[in-house]
Amino acid sequence: MAQTVTPHAQIDHELTYLITEWEGLEEILTFDADSRFDYAVDWPLKTMADERLQSLIALHGLTPAQQERYDYLRALQTQNAPLLAQLLNS
Repeated sequence: MAQTVTPHAQIDHELTYLITEWEGLEEILTFDADSRFDYAVDWPLKTMADERLQSLIALHGLTPAQQERYDYLRALQTQNAPLLAQLLNS
């Protein structure tokens, strides 16, 4: 029987995934050029995850704990945007 994933469980999953990816950007920049290129090529998958998260939030809202993690994610994105630009332009 297929497992049903609740919308808030999916939000938790997307938050965990995106926070991990954004926290790891600084380390990615220390990798060799080929690895950085591979990571940059895959970046649209992270963008898609962010879009899924936005859709889920619009439909289901956030719990207080999720709101805290979401605020952290947005702060990370703002803080690390220059690192992302550097990665995508390298």
